Order: sequence, then C-alpha cells, then structure tokens
Amino acid sequence: MNHSARELLAPPTWFNQLKDQPHQYPQSQKLSPSEGLGLPACQKACARRYSLFIVSTEIFWRWHLASIIIRRERKHDQIIRYLALGILRGEITNEQSWMSSELELCRHLSVSRTVLRESIKVLASKGMIDVRPKVGILVKPRSDWNLFDPELLEWQQEEGVDDLFLNNLFEVRFIVEPAAAELAAVRASADEIALLFSAYREMEATVRDRPAYIAADLKFHSVIIAACHNDLLVQLNSTLRAAFRRSQNVVTPDPEGPATSLPRHKEVADAISNHNGRQARSAMERLVKLGMLDFFRQLSGDNPETLPRLAITPGSRVQGAG
Repeated sequence: MNHSARELLAPPTWFNQLKDQPHQYPQSQKLSPSEGLGLPACQKACARRYSLFIVSTEIFWRWHLASIIIRRERKHDQIIRYLALGILRGEITNEQSWMSSELELCRHLSVSRTVLRESIKVLASKGMIDVRPKVGILVKPRSDWNLFDPELLEWQQEEGVDDLFLNNLFEVRFIVEPAAAELAAVRASADEIALLFSAYREMEATVRDRPAYIAADLKFHSVIIAACHNDLLVQLNSTLRAAFRRSQNVVTPDPEGPATSLPRHKEVADAISNHNGRQARSAMERLVKLGMLDFFRQLSGDNPETLPRLAITPGSRVQGAG
C-alpha cells in the first residue's frame, strides 16, 4: 500500500476540524455564576448529543476503513499465495497468455491493479517473477529464487519438498559446518566451550523427546557457529537452520536416530574443546554425512540410487551409518 494503515485509518481533515471546534453558546443564554446553574438543561443535552455524535462518527469511520484494509490485505495475501503455489507446481509459466501484461493478469484474477501490483512486488522480492516493459510478467528460473525465504520455504513444504532441495541443503551443510567447526576450535572461548557441552548434555537428557532433542541439537550447532566470531556466518547459519527445521517435517523420525548421532556430537565437542581444528573438521564431516544418510534412508528407504551423492562417494563410508 502507498499509505500506512495509521494514515488510512485517520479521519479526514474536515472531520477533525468539526470535532475540535469548541462549543460556542450565545452569551445571552448563559446564566450568571451567582445563580449557580451554569448552562441551561437544554444546552447541556445538546452538548451531550453533540459529543456522542462526534464519538460515534469517529468509531464508524475507523471501523469502515479498517474493514476495507483487512479485505484488501486478505485479497492481497490470497493472490500472492495463488501465484506462488502455481509457480511451484509448474502450473503458472511464461506460456500463459494472461501473463503477457498486467492488465491481462488483472482480468484473469479479477483483481484491481493496486492489489496485483502489491502482490507482484512481494513475489519479485523473492526472485520468483520479474516485470519488464513491453514483455510482461515473467516467471524466473528456480535458480533465481530466494530459496531460503521463510514464506517460500513454507510454500515448498506445503507442496512437498523435493529431493533436489534436500540434497542441496545437506551439501551446503557439508561445505559450511566442517569448516566452521575447524574455525571454532581455533577461536572458541572457555565460555563458548562450556555452552557447547551444556547443549550436548541437553541432547543427552532429551534423547527420547524429539522436539526437545532437535532444539538442543540446533543450539549445539549454533554455538559452534557463534564461536567462529563471524557475523556473516551467523546469519547464514540462521537461514540454514530455518530450512533444516522445516525439512524435518517431511520424514518419519527414527527413534534410534538421536542415540546413534550422540557419539558423533561428542567427538565434535571434544575436538573443539582441545582446540584441534583438524579433528574438529573431520568429526563434523562424519556427523553431517551420518545425518544425510539417516535422513534420506528415512525418506526413500535403503535404495542406494536415492541416497545423496555426497554421502556415497567412494571412500566416504561413515562408521555407524549402516
């Protein structure tokens, strides 16, 4: 919207002038203070009615505009979701004739240009579409999408997270987390190492409580990233963790998974505590590979054709993974 909700909810200028205008009663009708009566009863009644009119009119004005904004925002959200899910499903492409212009798309969706432009702006910020003069509205390739956008992650989960996204997510983890563990082994303070072991003990205590275990596991890895003392890495980790949390919902949890991975976490924590960067990197590589194998086996069974490429490369067998 071009104006804030506060601005749109404000009554017009003429209404404020009316509301703020002081009551001007003819002096000839006022009684002297010595009579102890003040305004006559009829004038008091008029004043009360005037005040009630002002208050009730202002309430109605704000309610009316608020209802317009709510309906507009709901329509706006509906259009965003409709277009996003259509693009994710491959149902909305550049081949549709109604994608040729803003006017055609407005007609197809039966919405105003204002609502459509607001929706297009949101999807463009996520890298899903582009608007070009004399060309129209273009659906951009998947490689241009902001795949870590929270809303886009939610829509992908709703449609079913594909194997390519999951495999790419674990590959990014494999690239980032071992290097981060090595760096943390060099830079971690005594307090950060204490926090790391505290998170590990939380994992031990919640091994049969999956939600609590996942929370403790995320804390464990976040402490390692924080110990690198690199702000960009911290932000990258926040994005990766959001995607990872959502990916956990696509598989049936293995009751024995946490107990299997605990020793690998302990190896990482011990290596960082001993400030041994090489051991920390190797331990984290084993931990991430183990997580990948377990995850994809839960997702697709033990068929080696469906396992992630990185986890089954020659010479990369993970002890305890199978």
